[in-house]
Amino acid sequence: MGDGFVVFRLQEPAAGQWRVEVSTMNDQHLRYSVGGFCSSPLRLGVAIVPPRTPRGGPLTIGAVALLDGRPIGPTRGAAAVVAPAASLDSVLTAHRDALAGLRPPTDLGPDSLPSDIARMATLRQNLHAAGKPDPFGTVTTDVRLRAVPQGRLGALGLGGLVPNPAAMGRSSGVLAGRFDATREAGSYNVVVRVSGIEPSSGARFTRQELVSVLVT
Repeated sequence: MGDGFVVFRLQEPAAGQWRVEVSTMNDQHLRYSVGGFCSSPLRLGVAIVPPRTPRGGPLTIGAVALLDGRPIGPTRGAAAVVAPAASLDSVLTAHRDALAGLRPPTDLGPDSLPSDIARMATLRQNLHAAGKPDPFGTVTTDVRLRAVPQGRLGALGLGGLVPNPAAMGRSSGVLAGRFDATREAGSYNVVVRVSGIEPSSGARFTRQELVSVLVT
């Protein structure tokens, strides 16, 4: 590595959320970047069915922990769906008059913005200053994931979630849940978290994945 780089290698890091704190001997603030890389045969496969849906359409969330491509279990899982509180069309309709009369200031940030985006950014600042809700707020819904028998994977559209179906035992190892509250158009972020015990070592593991879905 070049000057200014520091590399740490951790063998068998513990499962869980990690936080990196950096301190320097410099009196002034220094910008720095931190990257983490994990090499493991234990992966989390996630599928959202369908990957794009009209408003009101249900979403099936599927997840499976894979060790060298083979599903392992039993596992526990949950998903958090972060949905827009209002679609862009709804925001434009609700604030049409306010947006038409806005003249964005020149200090919105270091980068220049297109005029329509600048007006939206100014509207957001004005609403925040007035103590009103964020027009681009989100709503988070927790979805419990349950074990799915192998025979139901095809009906749920999750048949391709396991790379090698022959590796599945009596239990498919797949967890699934359903989300119905697609009331607003926009991008929905689905955060899936699965935990269990790695069979060969007996160590606990946690894997997390984020998938985005477009609702039209």
